[in-house]
Amino acid sequence: MSEEDRGGKNLAQALVEKAYAMALKGDFRFFKEVIDRLDGPIKQAAEGELRIMIEYAEEPTNADFAGYPAEAASGAIDRTT
Repeated sequence: MSEEDRGGKNLAQALVEKAYAMALKGDFRFFKEVIDRLDGPIKQAAEGELRIMIEYAEEPTNADFAGYPAEAASGAIDRTT
């Protein structure tokens, strides 16, 4: 694009004016690209349920759960809430 095609404006001015005109119409892609390059894209949070499985080297005994509620030994505690 030549300077004549940009109406005598430098490239930066022409880009900003074009991006601004697009944003006024609801198109924010230019600004999203700039922000993504400066700060990195937004990380999407994982949705859904997280389950953790614990494998013991040996089967736990009731003594291993001493001091914990009885439900802990049976695995009945629901930690999803």
